[in-house]
Amino acid sequence: MKNNLETLKDLTHRLPLFPEELGYDTNSTHKEYKMEAGSCHGWLIYTNATSVAVHKWYNSANSIFPKHVHDTTEIIVVYEGQMKLYLEDKEVVLNPQDCYFIKSNTEHSAKFDSSCRYITITVPPAPEFPGLDKGGKNG
Repeated sequence: MKNNLETLKDLTHRLPLFPEELGYDTNSTHKEYKMEAGSCHGWLIYTNATSVAVHKWYNSANSIFPKHVHDTTEIIVVYEGQMKLYLEDKEVVLNPQDCYFIKSNTEHSAKFDSSCRYITITVPPAPEFPGLDKGGKNG
C-alpha cells in the first residue's frame, strides 16, 4: 500500500504540463518578488479563499528564496529545473515531477542554480509569503 507522499507523487505525473496547460485567469494576481538574488514571479491560479490556494512560480537561475515561516501547510511540485529546498537542518533536492510536503510553521528557504518552474498548494491559503510582500511589486 502506498503512503500519502507516494500517492501525491504519482498524481503529479498526471498533472498538465507547466505552464501553458495549467493556465490561469488573465485577471489573476501576478507578483514579482525581490529575492536575495535573482528574481521570482508568482501567479495565483486557484483559491477558494478559505481552505486552499494554488500558485504557479518561476524563479530565475541563481535566485535565492529567503528563509520564511507561515502557518499554512505547503506542497511544492517541480515541473522544470531544480530546486534546493532548505528546511531547518535539512537540504532536499527537487527535480521535475518531485513533490515535497512542508508542515506549517517550518522555517524554509530555497536556492535555484538553474531556472525553475513549480507550483505550490497551501492549506489554508497563505495571505502573503512573510518577508516577501514588502519587496514585491504587482505586475
